[in-house]
Amino acid sequence: MRGKLMESTQPNTGGMGCLTVIQIVFLILKLAGLVNWSWWWIWAPTLIPLGIVALLALWVLCAFIVRKAGRL
Repeated sequence: MRGKLMESTQPNTGGMGCLTVIQIVFLILKLAGLVNWSWWWIWAPTLIPLGIVALLALWVLCAFIVRKAGRL
C-alpha cells in the first residue's frame, strides 16, 4: 500500500515542452534549408521566454531597491 502512495505522489518529469518541440522543428527546418528565416526567428521560442523572465527579474529587483530606499 505504501509503495502505491509514494508512486502516485511523484511528479511527472518526462517529456518535452511545447516550446522545446517548436525550437527543435525550427532548427531542423533551418539546417535542412527548407526555410530562409533569420536566426532570430529560429531561436525566438527560447529567447522570448528568457526575455520575459529577465524583465520580471529586473522588475522585482527595482521594486526591492525602491522599497529598501524608502526605509532609509
